[in-house]
Amino acid sequence: MLRLRTSLGICLAGLLLGCGDATEIAGTPVDPLGGGNQPGGGSPGRCTTASYHAEQGRQLQGSRGSSFTITSVNLGCGNVQNLRVEGAQLLGTNQGAPVSGADFIGGIATLRDANGQPATARIASAERDASDPTGATFLYTLTYQDPNTGATTNACLPDPTGLAAALPLRGRWDATGAKQDPDTAISLGCTSGVLAKCVRWGYRPWEVKNGVTLEKHHQACTRMARADYCGNGTSYTLDGTEVDIYDRVPVLTRNPALLSLFESSWTPDGAYCIARERWLSLFGLLPPNCTLKFELAIESNPVDLNDLCLMKRSGIQASDALLSNSTGINIKL
Repeated sequence: MLRLRTSLGICLAGLLLGCGDATEIAGTPVDPLGGGNQPGGGSPGRCTTASYHAEQGRQLQGSRGSSFTITSVNLGCGNVQNLRVEGAQLLGTNQGAPVSGADFIGGIATLRDANGQPATARIASAERDASDPTGATFLYTLTYQDPNTGATTNACLPDPTGLAAALPLRGRWDATGAKQDPDTAISLGCTSGVLAKCVRWGYRPWEVKNGVTLEKHHQACTRMARADYCGNGTSYTLDGTEVDIYDRVPVLTRNPALLSLFESSWTPDGAYCIARERWLSLFGLLPPNCTLKFELAIESNPVDLNDLCLMKRSGIQASDALLSNSTGINIKL
């Protein structure tokens, strides 16, 4: 059982680097690293500089793009070769030697947003995530130098516990929240965003549990966490909304002691069925182009037959429903 307070927002702090715009800083490069020896030797501050700049907002990953991917990591004046992700850990080869996990501390990551705009951030620290008992998840702290104040700034927004770190995942997520290029791209998900949240809740996409691969469960979790009913990247929740998640694997089981009611059942493409919206409003939340995708259908939730659905998504099979959630009564006037 798991009771979760989500700080999901409408943004892809939601999915990736905490609702920021990545821009390349114009003018004279700055060195936020302060020199020092780094893995691979040398002083990377003399070779590359961190010019990541984030402007906070509530849009889907900021105004410039919907996702950030790592295109390279520089260690000691040389780029890491064969850069890849296993589990949620960076691996590669640097000057002929294998590097992984904490070996990337001090490296400069080159990033690109969905529009190809570049940015860089320093990997200031790396540690295993205590929430993953398998040890396959690493949390990386990314920093940049604020061009206005000169202060070293974390590239991630903090989550409700105050943690501000990122974990790497295979693939990238587009403006609709769909996963793309799983075999070639590497994305970063901050702990304040749903990509990382779903991993840390137990939906580790690289794992197989009870004979079930969890990749689709992870994707369904990202839809659930943002209340993305129509699977088009639009969120219909508010920060701090509590949800209780459960599935059939099971990774998570529902807590019957919680005073919450069934809301929806979820697929990688959005909701399979809805009993009610997460937030109720006098004027409604879901626009017609979303509600038209659903039809009135009173049937049992395929994830838990004790739940009753009132609307069902057209064109999606019951077998596509992978997890469900319940919430309290939330009213927005």
